[in-house]
Amino acid sequence: MGRDHELMTLVNSLRYLAVFESKTSSLYEDVAEKLESPLAKALLQNISLDCRKHAISLKGIAQSMPKNGFQFDMPKAMRETWGSIDSFQIELSKVDTIDQTDMGNLIEQLARWEDSLAAEYYGLLQFNTIDLLHKHMNKPYKVDFETLKTILLQAQHDEEYHREILVMVMELLKREETAQTDNTPRVTFSNPDAWSRPTPMVP
Repeated sequence: MGRDHELMTLVNSLRYLAVFESKTSSLYEDVAEKLESPLAKALLQNISLDCRKHAISLKGIAQSMPKNGFQFDMPKAMRETWGSIDSFQIELSKVDTIDQTDMGNLIEQLARWEDSLAAEYYGLLQFNTIDLLHKHMNKPYKVDFETLKTILLQAQHDEEYHREILVMVMELLKREETAQTDNTPRVTFSNPDAWSRPTPMVP
């Protein structure tokens, strides 16, 4: 029973991490659309593509696990974070551009979020976790241990590199800063820490 519960928890973790990667991809795409700098826009769109790739990979791994009636159950903290991102994206849809000050605040939050995602992958990369995944993958797919490790390790490296990209974007915006009119709509952060600390997964 304990082993079954451990496997169910792991599959559930893969599923909610996959939907959060998809949500993060959408967030980066929305933010990129509000930037005037073509290069900064492209850098954030690249992160968005990475997140979408991670979501697809995680979904594929989860779908390769035994179908034993596992029910998707996102932790409460994650549900709250999801709602906070939804609220932010609604606010973002009301403005034409994001100025440097607001972007600086947002990048700080995104950097913390990338740290959290990297920590999630670190948990998945523990030997016992990968071994559990490998042993329970549906046999017809013939997925080996090293393939799983490579997929998860690449995702973790991507999350760490995303932090570097965010620094690059901020520096780029500082150099390309243009005058903003006083009546330009601004993004406000009513609860900036609400989605910056997701609950770590427990394999």
